[in-house]
Amino acid sequence: MKKKFSHLFPKIVTRINERVVWPLKTMFAAETDYRRARTGQHGARIKTMVCYPEKPKTFHALYKIAHRLGYRITNKLDPRADCIIRFEDTTYGTSFPELDTLAHARTVINARCTDISKRHVEEVFHEVFGYGMKIDPRHYTGTCVQKSDMNALHDGKVITCPTEPKEGYIYQRLIHNNVDADTAEDLRLLIMQGTIPFVARRFKHTSDRFNETVHAEVVETVEVLTPEEVRLVHIFCERMGLDYGEIDSLRDRTDGKLYLIDVNNTPSGPMGTVYEYLEGSHLWVTRMAQAFKNTFLDVA
Repeated sequence: MKKKFSHLFPKIVTRINERVVWPLKTMFAAETDYRRARTGQHGARIKTMVCYPEKPKTFHALYKIAHRLGYRITNKLDPRADCIIRFEDTTYGTSFPELDTLAHARTVINARCTDISKRHVEEVFHEVFGYGMKIDPRHYTGTCVQKSDMNALHDGKVITCPTEPKEGYIYQRLIHNNVDADTAEDLRLLIMQGTIPFVARRFKHTSDRFNETVHAEVVETVEVLTPEEVRLVHIFCERMGLDYGEIDSLRDRTDGKLYLIDVNNTPSGPMGTVYEYLEGSHLWVTRMAQAFKNTFLDVA
């Protein structure tokens, strides 16, 4: 009996960490950050960040950013708030007339970012960069990537073509982003009003290239992107309506080109064991918070 269920133990431990341990650790760390930030403000008025219609959860980067800066988070729409951001953790944004009206009078971050489907990302990417990844699986020969059009499902897999397409999926050519036989690398670009304050290099096993990150490190943008790529990313973000968020990208080792594959307007992280023990993870959150403050909160 023990042998029969022994393979389930690591999965159970991981699930407990994801659902209980990591959220609690994040919450306690965030509360400590908030108290520290408020102490530094010497009794000044508590500033408010409206996240509408949803408040970020502990795994969202914005949760950590707000607490690090000492901002109170609410989803009660108030035009007097110090910061307002459209925050809806979904692929297709809901129509909120009250938010659209408010966006005419003041800045509402990500007000126009209402479609982050992979199909839309591919279309805009091709328009801006002049090349893309889309293939027709019925006529393409070789390996390709099949993944859901919906965001954050992590259900990508490598398949062999030709094959009949499935409803709700998109098909793209496989980007050769291997750094060695066992490891693939992606680049997560932090976006702040079209600028890229820094980039996270994330490494994954090639056998699980669409999901678990096994190592990560923060690098300067100039180390991994050319000035022309930065310019094109800025245009891409403008057309996507992405003021704040993160973009997953891949560097093809065969042609050297950069491919933008996923847009996150409610990004997660740093989270999980890979970030828990990552050297400089505290600095990672600090840099995110400072970039957010410089971009959206210190504007006259």
